[in-house]
Amino acid sequence: MLRSMIRVRHFEKAAALLADRGLAPAVRPLPYGGEALAVGSCAALRPGDRIAAVDFGHGPLIARGARPDRLLAELLGGTDGYCRGTGGPAFAFDAGLGFIGANGPGERAVPAAVGAAWADLRLGRGHVTLVLCGEREDAAAELHESLRFARDLGLPVVLLHQVRAAAPAGDGGFVDGHDVEAVRRAVDRAARTARDGGGPCLLAVGTAGAERLAGEPPAGAVAAYAERLTARGVLDAGSLRAIEREEAAAARAAIRFAEASRPADPDQAFHRLFAEPRPRTRPSPARDRPRTVAATGPHDPARTAAAAVTAAVWDGLGDAMAEDDCVVVVRQGGRYGETRGGRGARADGAFRALEAEFGGDRVREARVSGAVLLGVCAGAAALGLRPVADLLDGDAVAELAGPLEHAGRLRSMSGGAVDVPLVCLVAAADRAPAPSRAAHAVLLGIPGLKIAVPSTPDDARGLLLSAVRDPNPAVLVVDEDGAGRVTGANGTGGAGTADGPAPVPDRTCAVALGVAGVVRPGDDVTVVALGSLVPEALRVARRLAGDGISVEVIDARTVAPLDLETVLESAARTGRLVVCDNAHRTGSFAAVVIAAAQVVHPALKAPPQHVAWEDLPVAYAPVPEARRLVGAADIAAAIRLTLMDRPVSLWA
Repeated sequence: MLRSMIRVRHFEKAAALLADRGLAPAVRPLPYGGEALAVGSCAALRPGDRIAAVDFGHGPLIARGARPDRLLAELLGGTDGYCRGTGGPAFAFDAGLGFIGANGPGERAVPAAVGAAWADLRLGRGHVTLVLCGEREDAAAELHESLRFARDLGLPVVLLHQVRAAAPAGDGGFVDGHDVEAVRRAVDRAARTARDGGGPCLLAVGTAGAERLAGEPPAGAVAAYAERLTARGVLDAGSLRAIEREEAAAARAAIRFAEASRPADPDQAFHRLFAEPRPRTRPSPARDRPRTVAATGPHDPARTAAAAVTAAVWDGLGDAMAEDDCVVVVRQGGRYGETRGGRGARADGAFRALEAEFGGDRVREARVSGAVLLGVCAGAAALGLRPVADLLDGDAVAELAGPLEHAGRLRSMSGGAVDVPLVCLVAAADRAPAPSRAAHAVLLGIPGLKIAVPSTPDDARGLLLSAVRDPNPAVLVVDEDGAGRVTGANGTGGAGTADGPAPVPDRTCAVALGVAGVVRPGDDVTVVALGSLVPEALRVARRLAGDGISVEVIDARTVAPLDLETVLESAARTGRLVVCDNAHRTGSFAAVVIAAAQVVHPALKAPPQHVAWEDLPVAYAPVPEARRLVGAADIAAAIRLTLMDRPVSLWA
């Protein structure tokens, strides 16, 4: 342990030297005596155990056996680094060492670590997850909710909480963070308890803060441990000097290695943004299993579109769970799920049916916020599970953007080492002043995230299956206001009518993410719509056909990745483009499509038209709110504008 502590300190000196030379950003050093905490805690772990940190990730990573030269290469953005220069030394991810990253703020790191422990327990690996965090996470609700999730499931988690207090309270009592042997003993006891099914343990570890406030800085942890070993007769001054020389020489060699490392290739970093889907090796038993959505009511072609889409989503979830044992479904419970009206009530029967079929270990409720639930699911996905988070009746989507952004960047920041097969179910928008922003528009700018907005029950089920099988994080936006009113899986035929809901689909194939569908061919104008506006566009197209206007309607299906090839080919052929989006005009999916239309500008006969919400807050009163929403009349007016004789230089 002494050598590891000296190695950590020499790494920090090397990093500071590179920062002073302007070659790298400064590395935040460990707190005074922090080598003891990093080395002592890691020494108590077994091979395969996990480590996550909020800050100071290089300390436990080196203590776990990481190469300092590769960490310095990561610091300089070199391809020889642990994340190929894309994550930095704080985030360095190495599954072989069990280090799952120092993921920044505690609202990201702690839930992700708990999720990793959930995956290990669910898959029977027998590993323990150690989480190192500090005082700034103490008041964070995410930390306490994550610990509650771990307690409810009995997860093998040891939370090492660094505090500046003389004797803070914790499950495992107070530990002197400057005493490497005391830290090792405490973590070893907690890890054995967690490994034996005792659940999570919170250890409060005192750092140098309290002594510094008293004006009495403690002796260095390295020097104190060296003196202790010398007193025991297992170390002499010559041996200590030899260790110092060897580690100093290794640090100089690490600097040379890092400086010689080739800079990261931006193109390769982009290619690592998404993982390629892998072929499934197991046959699907989905066609032979009974439907799990019977609790939502008997099959009735006249039922509402919302019920049809909800039933299709949950039926697809049941098939996905039958196909892959790693698929788990979790939603908010406790006080977070007390009121389940509307879509929440419609899904509750299907949720209970899945719970009865697959058991409470795969279908469960969690007494946590939506943000923590997504953070836990991201950590579980990175370690082998395929979680589906049901937040249809949960928090406003803006509160979920942070953990979804974290999930989207994990693969890229880890240098392609991590896949995050996470699916999040959210509602398109709520009709209230606070949470009424369109979900897909809020999340559209997050790299690494796939976003689907189905318009029919067939698409809802098919896109869900594709999202669950995909190795990347995906969001399924359930737009229940008008979804399901298109006939068939592609709008060209099926049970149901163009003005009424289609029934729950039969066992259909998955619908590929990133592939738009031409639901009505036409020659005069291209209308691109999303979600509940697809049936509105079809209704307008049929009415205008009586006036001799041939409208081609394209269902975008997914906004990320966006099938621009289909859209632009159609716009170039018809010469006119109308894009419809149930979102605020600025920053919407429609704005992205119109911006891309400049590629086919010479072929356009009229400026593209943008049908979306006004950039105004949502009103509580129904009349102002109705003015904000868009529908068939707005689409028809936009189509007629494109048919007027206007110069193409006047872009709308």
